[in-house]
Amino acid sequence: MTGEDGRYQFTQVAPGTYTVEVNQEGFQSWAQVIVVGQGDSFNENVRLQINSVTQQLEVHAEASEISVESAEATASLSSEQLDTLPLAQQKFTDALSLTPGVVRTPEGKLNFDGQSESEGILLINSTENVDPVTGSFTVPLPVDVIESMSVHDAPDSAEYGGFSGGLTQIETKPPLDAWNYRLHDFLPGFRGKNGQLRGIADFTPRVVFGGPLIKDKLNFTEELTWEVRNQPVRGLPWPYNETRTRSVTSFTQFQAILSSHHLLDINVNAFPLRRRFADINALIPQTASSNYNQNGVSVGISDSYQWNSGALLNTAFRYTRFVSDAEGQGVADML
Repeated sequence: MTGEDGRYQFTQVAPGTYTVEVNQEGFQSWAQVIVVGQGDSFNENVRLQINSVTQQLEVHAEASEISVESAEATASLSSEQLDTLPLAQQKFTDALSLTPGVVRTPEGKLNFDGQSESEGILLINSTENVDPVTGSFTVPLPVDVIESMSVHDAPDSAEYGGFSGGLTQIETKPPLDAWNYRLHDFLPGFRGKNGQLRGIADFTPRVVFGGPLIKDKLNFTEELTWEVRNQPVRGLPWPYNETRTRSVTSFTQFQAILSSHHLLDINVNAFPLRRRFADINALIPQTASSNYNQNGVSVGISDSYQWNSGALLNTAFRYTRFVSDAEGQGVADML
């Protein structure tokens, strides 16, 4: 044992071989072998080293199940495939209903693996583009302006944000850099009754044209669709058994080439529509039905800049205004 000042002393030690050990909690042990002869004396100063501190922590838990779902696209369509698909109407919603996992309901809505379209997301050029109130895909987009379309059915993805239904991504074609035009579906479908032609059943002409407004600086494309459709409904006598739709869809794009690294894209989508006798069926004749009117516009702006390192900065903005109303066939207000 040492004193208060840390000194120690052994007296009257017989000659022989001894081992001196020093131990203190928190320090490394010290030991020294000393051979003591007759009349010998020794002075050993001991300096203890601080011992290292070791802590061990063990955590035991059951392994959680790893989700095997992926945000990879379950279906993708290119512009070439969209041009050859047998679509009743040249709209992206008709093309969606032909992809795996997507079903059109009797009401005309889309269903993504059991989830309605209002529970999903529609992104056009990386910005959301749906009915601001219901979340449904009622904002029309012509097939002619689509570069690619993909459908994702994973319920969550950090890349796109959370969603419980499907995710539909659409990228539009860039404006034309050389003047060109295309005409589609300028032959109407006629309606026949009792071996005679009785007017037009449907007529949906489309025209696409565009080119450089300022060479190598500003390009432009316009897609214009006019729709005339008389849809018969079973259970009512002709000619009082038709829902009559008249609509115009205009999709206008501008691309400004600010530099070899900097692009500015602007697109404007206008889609007025009027549908007479919108809700007729075997129990609701035209005189008791309602007319549906729709007016809307969607404006998208995308600014892209690429640095020499290859890094890309893209800033996107979209404004959508959607107005709809219904009216009866008489002059009195609907109840």
